[in-house]
Amino acid sequence: AGDQEGEHGVSGVTIGHRRGAPDLEPPREPLYSRRVHLGLTGAVTQAEYTYRGTMGSLPLLLACAVATLPQEVPAADPIEPDPTVATGSTSMVASQDGAALYAVSADDGIVVRFDVESGLATSLPLPGEPSRIARVNGRIYVTLRAQRAVVELAEDGGTLVEVNRATVGTEPLGVVAATAGDRLYVALSTQEQVVELDAELGVVRTFPISGHPSWLALHPNGTVLYVASQVGGSLWALNLRTEVPTPIPIPFPEVIGAGREADLSFSQRITGDLSVDATGTRLGVPALFVDNKTPPKHSIEEAEQGDPSLYYASIGLGLSPNNPSLALFGLDEDGLPDGGLDLLYAVGMAPDGETGDEHIVRSFLSNISFSADGSMAYACMEGSETVVTLATDPSGFATAYGDFVATPSTWVSTDAGPRGLALAEQGDLQVEMLEQ
Repeated sequence: AGDQEGEHGVSGVTIGHRRGAPDLEPPREPLYSRRVHLGLTGAVTQAEYTYRGTMGSLPLLLACAVATLPQEVPAADPIEPDPTVATGSTSMVASQDGAALYAVSADDGIVVRFDVESGLATSLPLPGEPSRIARVNGRIYVTLRAQRAVVELAEDGGTLVEVNRATVGTEPLGVVAATAGDRLYVALSTQEQVVELDAELGVVRTFPISGHPSWLALHPNGTVLYVASQVGGSLWALNLRTEVPTPIPIPFPEVIGAGREADLSFSQRITGDLSVDATGTRLGVPALFVDNKTPPKHSIEEAEQGDPSLYYASIGLGLSPNNPSLALFGLDEDGLPDGGLDLLYAVGMAPDGETGDEHIVRSFLSNISFSADGSMAYACMEGSETVVTLATDPSGFATAYGDFVATPSTWVSTDAGPRGLALAEQGDLQVEMLEQ
């Protein structure tokens, strides 16, 4: 896919958009996998759909978008992290050997096991809004938001079974596991706490965090926990080396560009799950910078009769009232914030799944995942039915939109709302999607 050379010598890729969209039509059956091969800068070089068969009465559709990633670069930290263990809270994880994917569906009250090779999907009913999932070694942990619980699952002959359960507090959401397998961290959103558990789900410590803590990430060395709150867009770091960690605020900068004269500051929000790259040098945070101070130029009724952009006052790929971005915070050798920050602009062009015509994608990022060497970031835009690949190095070939930089990117339409990302066998990227 891509019939011409891009500006950086990779077929189909230019700054901020992609040329030569693949002319593909997915099959209409409920369950299929889609394989997308990406070059080192995220260029789509091949895409294919493979029908996998139905799942009976299950409404959950798992689609695997497989992106071939660069070879893994060994981490400098003496504790070499396992790249198959997610560093951030997520709704899908891979098994240790990459042969299976585990995904939660809060709406359906199930956890799905998807066999990557055969395409066979089986489910375990788990009432109580299974919201996030973590896997370390052979242990699988799921938060049940409506039952104040965390459950441990295990493989049993190709199916999942529950082996342990503990009540932890009100509305548990994000969960991350230490690579060593001895610690688990759970965000208790309405209780405004994060709880530290041992491998058997016993409480070790609790940490007060304000603003409905919801999303978590853990440094690969297991010594720093990052917490994001829904209210106020607050971001914190906890130094787990200390007996009683004091939350260290990680501030976002004031970004100017809102208002008719572009002289007002945007309001900042955090919109989903965090992640730390395998090198332990950057924390990725999905963020949205919103102009909630300026009334629209036209009423929504007028916009519906003509151009919808009249209401949103969008100016194409440039700044608008809603600016999704990936905030990359620099981390020092101990995993604590070093003051560095890059705001990668997450607005681009994606081909329509039916016509192939490109359209502007501008919604919000719901989660983050990194390639093994940290050179690429991957994110879901559930509302726009799109997965985006962003180069994480803004130097050399970045386009600036105010305080934001646009690095080379690839936008892939998914035909269903993508919710989770997972690195599986050989660094392949898997994407979970839910279809009504």
